[in-house]
Amino acid sequence: FRLSQSSSKPVTSSSLAPSLPPLLAAYTPPEQPGSVVIATAVQSGEQSAAIDLIRSVRDRFNASLPLVLWDLGLTTADLMELSSGAKDGLACPSRWCRLRRFRFDLYPEHVSSRLDTRAYKPFAIGALLRRFGVVVWTDLGGPWPAGFSVGMSGLRPVLEDARAAGLQAWSFPPPTTAFTHPQTFELLNASLHDYRLHRMVSAAHLVLAASPFVHRRLLLPWSRCALRPACWLPAGSGRPFVVLGSGCRFGDIRPYFRYSGCHLYDTSALNVVLGRAYDFNVSAYSCDRKVFGYGLNDTDLANHFSIPGVDFDQLERSALPNEYVR
Repeated sequence: FRLSQSSSKPVTSSSLAPSLPPLLAAYTPPEQPGSVVIATAVQSGEQSAAIDLIRSVRDRFNASLPLVLWDLGLTTADLMELSSGAKDGLACPSRWCRLRRFRFDLYPEHVSSRLDTRAYKPFAIGALLRRFGVVVWTDLGGPWPAGFSVGMSGLRPVLEDARAAGLQAWSFPPPTTAFTHPQTFELLNASLHDYRLHRMVSAAHLVLAASPFVHRRLLLPWSRCALRPACWLPAGSGRPFVVLGSGCRFGDIRPYFRYSGCHLYDTSALNVVLGRAYDFNVSAYSCDRKVFGYGLNDTDLANHFSIPGVDFDQLERSALPNEYVR
């Protein structure tokens, strides 16, 4: 289906609410409940980053964990580049690496035309959770590491915590209100005021375990927002990796929790959903273990997420005491 672009009706909480694809309509236990998969999405121009991730998975896990690369419209030349590393064990597809083409025809136009918003992510993760018990998701193409700094022994405790809580993610200091357009709160039926002390986690790195709770409380509302442009990419929302300093004013306004003009799309919507799902208890799903990095010697937990030009630690130190995020 496609959303109509010709309607002159004002945007309301019900005017842009396409139904979910059948794949996510109801919870289905995974086919392999004890299994784990590493996954990402690859668009044209990200082949080099994808090959680096393939190398990282091979080196850290000895190819013992499957890797799924969602194809976001790769060209024939792109696919040839990904398959060219067979002699070095870096080709995909291979015995342990699979390419899956994302079915953009099932979703509204903005999912394919605005890949920078990563509106495909809830659906890609949801599809994998129908087969695998745990999905370890890592983004390509951002100012953060996509590869792993640990092997199976380092990843195992995080997998156990994800199975217990449903999710493990990595936090960064700003409160959710600072990086989320007010309209996203409205269309997710959430009170902006409740999130002023709600610390964000990044959607760049996620570990999700299949369960009725994760399906109903996380994936469904996150996916419904992704289907609606007014929720996922509200008009006037800033693009921090492109217009930082012009459209985004984070750090220049007080109090600390006020909307900065920076909207983080997948991360913003996810954090609104998480606040309601976990009753604003970020510690229930926030991970303090190092998993992703630029190599085995990378021990900096902070680089799980970053925005060029924004020093989160400095911003938090400069905030007033009663504006600290928890």
